Amino acid sequence: MSNRRTLIAVAAAVLAVAAGVGAWAYVSGADQRAQDRAKLVEAYVARQNIAKGTSGDQVVSAGLLQIRRVPREAVPPAAVKNSSTIKGKVSVAAITAGQFVVSDQFVAPGRSGGGIGGTLPDGKQAITISVDDAHGVAGFITPDDHVNVIVAAKVRKDPQAKFDPMAPDNIAAFMVQNVQVLAVGQQAAQSTSDKSGDSANQQKNRGLVTLAVDGQDAERLAFAQQNYAIYLTLVPPSYAPQNVPSVGDTALVPPAADLLRKY
Repeated sequence: MSNRRTLIAVAAAVLAVAAGVGAWAYVSGADQRAQDRAKLVEAYVARQNIAKGTSGDQVVSAGLLQIRRVPREAVPPAAVKNSSTIKGKVSVAAITAGQFVVSDQFVAPGRSGGGIGGTLPDGKQAITISVDDAHGVAGFITPDDHVNVIVAAKVRKDPQAKFDPMAPDNIAAFMVQNVQVLAVGQQAAQSTSDKSGDSANQQKNRGLVTLAVDGQDAERLAFAQQNYAIYLTLVPPSYAPQNVPSVGDTALVPPAADLLRKY
């Protein structure tokens, strides 16, 4: 009987110890889980508003992202932690300043809503102009570049005067500035790194440059394409449009000045 009581007492002690160890393990695990949730991790947020259709390359190069250290549990599962993951893609929706940038917000161009139209910023239209190498920066323009458009025109100071081919009224002026290049030929931003796409047909059509402009500028460019010589200049995305004086015979009638000049 005494031995039985002893065995029962030992078993009870063992169970008590096991229960204590289990409770300690659970509490320790809970503490560890709480620490993991509170642990600070790094993720990207938008430094400023990012418009729909902005390319990931432009977002990175323009410094539109910033690192933020926040508790792990506050970070969305698909949060971007490596900026290279959005390169070669475009945003499918506007991203507000301070918002976490997640990988689902960027997709390959063409999957964002109807081919190249999905890459267009809000309020913009795509228009294609034709330039040769001499007028188009020797063919160095590529998708996602930014360009200025210069128009060289022959205009009349006096529309009623008899035209004299020996004394034309010439002028060159910036028509639009800092516009995004959507495509060159039929090559859009998604394939600029694809060397296999550099076919003979693409080389032939590289003088066809598609730009993103507003409606009024699309009209002005279409008119200029039909009547005047067009030149493109390469500029960085950070370039600010400037009121650059026209060159040539600047004594123009107002309608001609309004057509050529915007700034």
